[in-house]
Amino acid sequence: MTRIGQSFTIWSGDDVTPRFSVTGSGGAGEDMTGASIIFVIFNSPTGGSVLRKTTDTAGHITISGSTVDINIAASDTSGLTGDYYHELQARRAADGKVQTAAVGWVTINRDL
Repeated sequence: MTRIGQSFTIWSGDDVTPRFSVTGSGGAGEDMTGASIIFVIFNSPTGGSVLRKTTDTAGHITISGSTVDINIAASDTSGLTGDYYHELQARRAADGKVQTAAVGWVTINRDL
């Protein structure tokens, strides 16, 4: 089930780890162990991407049960400021089904 309004604020040039809890249609936590995850930050809901993280690259995403942590390095957001749209999509290992697990806005504040 897609969790809408999963918005958060970060500061440009900081190391951060946004955390998402993935739930099924019944509202219970959905085990994401072994899932393929894609997390993208876009300029807008219809705009181009400014950041992409996947489970294909070691260290980008950490999964523990129904919890998905996105590891954003300081260099990923250096120079970015403003409001951006994000999506987290998962292809479940158990059945190969794709689900958009979370969508929302990320505000990136300027740093020093």
